[in-house]
Amino acid sequence: MRDEDARSHRGSAVTTIGAVGVDFATIANRFEGSLRAAHQIMDGNWKEGTVDGAEPKSVDRLMVRIKRGTEGEAHVYNQSNAEFAQAIVVALEWHVADKQVVGDLGNVHAGNRIIIFSSDKRAESCYNFGNQNLSHGLHGFSRIFSLVFSFVPFVSFAVKKGTSMTQTYNAIVIGAGVMGASIAFHLAERGLKPTILERKVTASGATGHSSGLVRMHYDLAAESELTFKSYQQYFNQWKERVGGECGFMNTGFIQINTREEEAQLRGNVANQQRLGINTSVITAKEVKELFPDLITDHFDYAAYEPDSGYADATLTTNSFIESAKRLGATLIQNCEVTAIHAAGGKVIGVSTNQGDFDAPIIVNAAGAWAKHVAGLADIQVPIETWTHDVAFLHRPPSLGRIPAAIDLALECYFRPEGSALILAAGVDESMRNDPPDEEDQTPTPTFVEKLIDIMVQRIPKIEQSGLHSIHVGRDGITPDQRAIYSGTDLGGFYLACGLSGTGFKTSPAAGASLVELILDGTPKTVDITPFRFSRFAEGKLIEGEFGYGNIWR
Repeated sequence: MRDEDARSHRGSAVTTIGAVGVDFATIANRFEGSLRAAHQIMDGNWKEGTVDGAEPKSVDRLMVRIKRGTEGEAHVYNQSNAEFAQAIVVALEWHVADKQVVGDLGNVHAGNRIIIFSSDKRAESCYNFGNQNLSHGLHGFSRIFSLVFSFVPFVSFAVKKGTSMTQTYNAIVIGAGVMGASIAFHLAERGLKPTILERKVTASGATGHSSGLVRMHYDLAAESELTFKSYQQYFNQWKERVGGECGFMNTGFIQINTREEEAQLRGNVANQQRLGINTSVITAKEVKELFPDLITDHFDYAAYEPDSGYADATLTTNSFIESAKRLGATLIQNCEVTAIHAAGGKVIGVSTNQGDFDAPIIVNAAGAWAKHVAGLADIQVPIETWTHDVAFLHRPPSLGRIPAAIDLALECYFRPEGSALILAAGVDESMRNDPPDEEDQTPTPTFVEKLIDIMVQRIPKIEQSGLHSIHVGRDGITPDQRAIYSGTDLGGFYLACGLSGTGFKTSPAAGASLVELILDGTPKTVDITPFRFSRFAEGKLIEGEFGYGNIWR
């Protein structure tokens, strides 16, 4: 967070602009022939070219963005005191009734921007007129022009190579994994124009290594409700609800627990049935009838969800993003956030390796990077980097139907992967505190041998299999191994992180609920209050109603 920096920059900006004693109409006339204009129709669509076949020749308002430093900036000559105002955006309006230009230096915004209002002060905010997401605060404007100058001798205007301009959006989502994609989609669906800033590429973090289970069995009713709403309202009708593909495959799901956990299993199934989930407790014999190749000697009962299965996390993410883009969102990849700026106790924007971006809403959905990103806003979140190994095994030709399964009796989980492979992983040996940018794909030394030993106890035909491949994924994990969906003490700064391995299957409903919290003050899809950030300071870590303990060990 750079609250003090913002205040100090603003002071210098007022001094510089206040000294400008320029006849703006005269400047514009001198600019004639050396500018390119783009006009904005109020539905938000930009059209390149001139207006009415001519270039603007008069000025009614001038906005100048001030930025510290000398590199990659334009310099506009200040006639009154022969100093240079460092400006990277100049915007003006043409053909409005009010010709009086007045200075309103009290309205200084993030990134040292000042707008000089017309006397009716119809503009309420300061904007970057160079992007395609012009938004609130422009009611009453007839046309806005974005000017790009190459060389204007009259004012000694020169643009250096590398010039960039701050872009303004309704909201910034940091992270283009499935959670960030869902949040951007739901923001755009509500009429906002968000941007997603991704330090690498879409789904390159935990999402790209997700096991993709779509199941509803949890020991916490709130998580079961998130996954149920995600299945019921999204995965089960993806094309109609979102568009594109999510790759959902209905295989059925079983939750296997130890005999000692039978009471918890039954309690959780009862909670889920009250939510409307199609689930039941079945006997080991019934499991064997459904899936003959499974050995059932290690348990007496299991929870069975016939509607569940798995989906493709990358397809899901891309579908969210493409639909969000159709609604006006943007995605900027290879864009790492390096600073978060605030003023007056509220966020105002970010700096990145691709320039500055301003927005009154910032959502941290940065996965394994979420702790680092929150630290940029001086917020400490109790998240560790969690490293998890997953194997793909060749499916034996003689193997019959198998479900998606979480097997706490043997401490593993598995599911089909198409018709040729089986995805499988253990729940222990989960490493902690790798650097979030660690890209090593080497599993823990005992991973494969231990996994195969476990899997053959449940599916003996795995002995006929072989290892296809391994991937190593990293996510953020919290002390109670539950996600954070929450606001913070910094106004406009929200958290959707610490997903602890549950992010994919909950992402549709969690994204919808967080957006409702952001825009309406209260989540309606699912009450996400249990996932509030303040629970850690309150000492109220989440525990399941019929708890199984921490699954990742």
